[in-house]
Amino acid sequence: ASSYGPAPATTTVENVTEKGFWYKIDEFSYQDGVRIGEESISWMAVSEGDHVLADGTKISSGTTLVNNSEKTEVEFQQSFDDDPVIFTESINNSDLALVTRKDDVTEDGFSAKVQTEEGKQHNYQETEISWIAIENAESEVFTIGEQSVNHEFTEIDSVEGFNQGDDVFLADMQTMNGANTANISYDTDDEGNLYIQVDEETSKDQETWHVYEEVGYLIAAQGSYDLYEKIKIMNMKIKTQMMILSCITILNMAIIAL
Repeated sequence: ASSYGPAPATTTVENVTEKGFWYKIDEFSYQDGVRIGEESISWMAVSEGDHVLADGTKISSGTTLVNNSEKTEVEFQQSFDDDPVIFTESINNSDLALVTRKDDVTEDGFSAKVQTEEGKQHNYQETEISWIAIENAESEVFTIGEQSVNHEFTEIDSVEGFNQGDDVFLADMQTMNGANTANISYDTDDEGNLYIQVDEETSKDQETWHVYEEVGYLIAAQGSYDLYEKIKIMNMKIKTQMMILSCITILNMAIIAL
């Protein structure tokens, strides 16, 4: 999400159906729950499974159960040529704000867990998250990549002319180098440059310094995109759609709102 409001926050997706979903900006319990002004949220919905775009870009998506005590391993059904970029989202309906974190990203899978605010640690036995993995390669559809980012706003080197009214921006940490509960916030300037930071919450202490994390990002035009799902048994392709809009599983659909 954007960073117009000064308080750290995350996003939560709820009430998922085949027609849509609810989402909210979720402040932590030590805050007042009121945002100053409006924030911008981008979201992506992908049919669950393994897909290929018309330009050959590989995409996989699904859901998995994780907790906040240890990392859970997720294996891809299709293998990527290189380490993909992973986006994750909590899709539970709890009143507790959760941050999803990832680590150990390879071409075969990744590991994930959730984090709660540090000042009021809760033992989450199991909660569901959505995930979308996108091939980190040159694409005719996306601008996709990774950059090292810490607690200070850092400009994304390869992005110019971002238009918040027409374009979608997603960013998510790919590493867990720092253990403190944190999320990604972004900002823009009048020239269309994008800036991102690792944004720690401050329920336990006021210190927000964070080590460098690898942050994956995606930029695309708003709209619907054709996906082709490979069905090995029948040796055919089934056409579905991916929606990317600005503003988890929908039955068989993974949704990310960041």
